[in-house]
Amino acid sequence: MIREYLEKIQKELIDQKRETEKKIISLENTEKENIKFIELLDEINDPNYEAFTPRTVNARNKEKINELKVQQKNIIREKSELQNKLYDVQRRLEECQSIIQCEREKETIAQQYQEEDNAEYKIQLLEAQEMERQRIARDLHDSTVQDLTSMLHKIELSMRVMDMDSQRCKMELSNVLDNIRNVISNTRKMIYNLRPMSVDDIGIDVTLKHAIAKIEQEWNRKIEYIIIGKPFHVKPVVALSLLRIMQEACTNALKYADAKEICVVLEYTENDISLVIEDDGIGFNTKKKVAKTKNSGFGLSIMKERVHLLSGEIQIKSEEGKGTTISIRVPNFVEEEENE
Repeated sequence: MIREYLEKIQKELIDQKRETEKKIISLENTEKENIKFIELLDEINDPNYEAFTPRTVNARNKEKINELKVQQKNIIREKSELQNKLYDVQRRLEECQSIIQCEREKETIAQQYQEEDNAEYKIQLLEAQEMERQRIARDLHDSTVQDLTSMLHKIELSMRVMDMDSQRCKMELSNVLDNIRNVISNTRKMIYNLRPMSVDDIGIDVTLKHAIAKIEQEWNRKIEYIIIGKPFHVKPVVALSLLRIMQEACTNALKYADAKEICVVLEYTENDISLVIEDDGIGFNTKKKVAKTKNSGFGLSIMKERVHLLSGEIQIKSEEGKGTTISIRVPNFVEEEENE
C-alpha cells in the first residue's frame, strides 16, 4: 500500500521533471535566438552602416534591441526559477526512489520470512496433528482399552464359575457393571474434550467459565475471568478456536512460565468478539523464536494461523521477566439462523 502510493508520487515527479526540462530547453532556444537577433541588430546599428541606413530604421532597431534585452533578463530569471524547481523535483524524486527501494527490499525480506514461516508452520501443523492423534490413542489405550480388557477377563471368569460359585459370579458381574459405568463416564469426558457440547448449547462465555474452573482445579490456581458486553451466540468453529487458544495459553503460562496470576477477558462488541489472556509469568523475547516445548502441540504459530483463518487479528506482547499478553479479535460471525 505504501509502495503503491510512493510509486504514484514518483510518476508525478517524473512528469514534473520532464515538463520543467522542456520549458528550460524552450527558454534556452529562445535565448539563443534573441542573442543572434541582438547581434544582428547591433551590426546594423554600427556607425559604419549608419550612413546607409535611414534614421527611423535605426530608432526601431534600437527599440527592438532594448525589448530583446528586457526579454533576455526575463528569460534568465524564469530559467533560473525553473532550474531551481528542477533541482527540487530531482531531489524529491531521488528521495522517493530511495524510499521505494527500501520498501521493495522490506517486502522481499518479509516475503522470504513468510515463505520460511509457512514452511515451518506446515511442519508444526503436521506435528501438532500427529501429537493430537498420539494423545487420543494413548488416552484410549490407557483407559478405555484397558478397562474393556479387564471386563472381558472378569466376564470370562464369571462364565467359568457361574455353575460352581454363583455368589462370586454375581460379584464379578457387579464389578463389570461399575467398570462399564466408568468407561462410559471417561468416554464422555474424552468426547467433551474433543468437542465440548456446551459450545453449541450455552455459548462461549459459559464454556470458557467451565474450562477455566477445570484449569483452576487441576493447577490449584485462581484465574480471574471477566466478561464485557452483552453475550451473543457465535459459530461453533469460532468458539472452539477461542476455547483452544485460552486453554493452551493458560496451561503454558502455568506449566512453562511459572505464572502466579492469570486474567482472561472476553469482550463482546457490535462487530467482533475479543479474547485477552494476560499472565505474570517469566515472559520471553518476541523477537527470538521460542523453542518448542516437549508437549506443546498448539504453539504460538498455530494460534496465529487459527486466528488468521477466522479473518481475525492476534497480538502477542511479552518481555523477559514481565509476563505475556495474548490479544485476539475476530469478526462477529453470528449464526445464520439468528440473522434470518
